Amino acid sequence: MAGWRGENGTWGRQKGKTRWIVSLLALAALATAATALAGEEPVPAPAGDAGALDPTDPVRLRMRLLAELDAQIRADAARRHLEARLLLDRVLPIAYLGVDADADADGMRLTKVYPDTGAEAAGLRAGDLVRTVAGDVTDSAAALGRAIRRHHVGDHLEVTFLRGEEARTTDVVLTARVEEDEDEDEQYPELIRTGVRSSAPASFAFDGPTGSLPEGLLPRLGGHGAAPGYAVVKEAGTSFLRQTANDKTGIRFPMAVAKDTVLGDGAIRVRFRFQGGEQDRAAGVMLHWQDEMNYLVARANAVEEDLRIFRIVNGVRRTLPGARAMGISDDDAWHTLEVRAEGPKLTAIVDGRIQAVGYDTYLPAGRVGLWTKSDAVSDFDDFEIEPSEASPSGPR
Repeated sequence: MAGWRGENGTWGRQKGKTRWIVSLLALAALATAATALAGEEPVPAPAGDAGALDPTDPVRLRMRLLAELDAQIRADAARRHLEARLLLDRVLPIAYLGVDADADADGMRLTKVYPDTGAEAAGLRAGDLVRTVAGDVTDSAAALGRAIRRHHVGDHLEVTFLRGEEARTTDVVLTARVEEDEDEDEQYPELIRTGVRSSAPASFAFDGPTGSLPEGLLPRLGGHGAAPGYAVVKEAGTSFLRQTANDKTGIRFPMAVAKDTVLGDGAIRVRFRFQGGEQDRAAGVMLHWQDEMNYLVARANAVEEDLRIFRIVNGVRRTLPGARAMGISDDDAWHTLEVRAEGPKLTAIVDGRIQAVGYDTYLPAGRVGLWTKSDAVSDFDDFEIEPSEASPSGPR
């Protein structure tokens, strides 16, 4: 699609009846304003930098500005996260014993006792074998973590331990965990979800009452624009689900999410057909869905004539490397889309012949759902979710 140079240093392009005119000065001002809001001055690109702002190349300019804005957003999010943790340290402190330990026979062998902690004040030393804390047997890291989590900062706990062959008992006063010691994965491994299984198989035939979304599916919207318009309709004696809201907003993804279904490894199948859309004609299946901004989707698009698998993270959509196959036709026939997840491998197949394969480890499991784009009016039927027998991963 050709771009053209307009007056006053603006760029535009034509698509259908819609023209976008982007002011280079406005974009530069936007980047400067965003940088200023973060409290930093913009850094000019070095001379000859391939990513330098080029007033004759709107694509490179846009990419550079978006990259700078994304960097500021990430930096701001990191600062806010730290501020939130510091606030929680004050209002909801975590009780802290002050030791490192490894599992040993009948207890936890202390490998380090940190200064200015309850463990040091109570006289515990590296090499001591802690057997119980407040009456709870501590024969694993998880057991020790649970024993401490049951209490609060300032509580007195009786700790029994062996020093050499001598059995001893001491009173430990729990202190607040220090700011630098923030590794929950290491301190509380039993709380990290690594073994949540997929839900039972589920299916939606869309044979119920017309005019609304069936029980068990939730309407959600990715991007922006009009709300999703999913509803069961009946034509020529056949019922199916249709997404009817035809808002032409480009970054708009109407979703119907299965609320009680979690999938790690497994297969998803649905029949679909394209019924309308000027901006887009698309239908897809989401998997490993965390929220409207983070999920995977395999979709067929009649406008682009392809099948793709996307990963969406923080609202940014990217095709998984190599996960694109051509051959989708623009017709009103019913087609079948099957998506299989096997560990990191994702396979999408349309009508048993058009196949796209991609790999992802960032989103190992989550909910599933149906997906369309922009003003696409798409029909769905016979939506089936079939988890593998052993699907070890759970939602993030």
